[in-house]
Amino acid sequence: MKGRIASLLEVGTGFHPELTGRENITLNGAILGMNKAEINRKFDEIVDFSGVEKFIDTPVKRYSSGMYVRLAFLGVSAIDPVWLLYSAAFTVIVFLAGALIFNHVETTFMDTV
Repeated sequence: MKGRIASLLEVGTGFHPELTGRENITLNGAILGMNKAEINRKFDEIVDFSGVEKFIDTPVKRYSSGMYVRLAFLGVSAIDPVWLLYSAAFTVIVFLAGALIFNHVETTFMDTV
């Protein structure tokens, strides 16, 4: 099998509550195997889509649950995985986070099926 595999078994895995959104994007990207150039290239897209631009330099422990979920989800989906594994709990999160995430999943991953 070629390509990256990502999982959303628990949203926010790899995030540290004391770190800012900016720092967590960088840390999580590195954990998921992205190099610095890839992280920098995807950074604006992640921040814009998640809607946390005003709070990007605030520790994520101060984020609302919706902000946290959107940022964590975008961090994982930004690695452009060939396979995306997710738990049943994630489907509840997508439902609660709304159509924004669902539309992203549909446009990003469904066209490759």
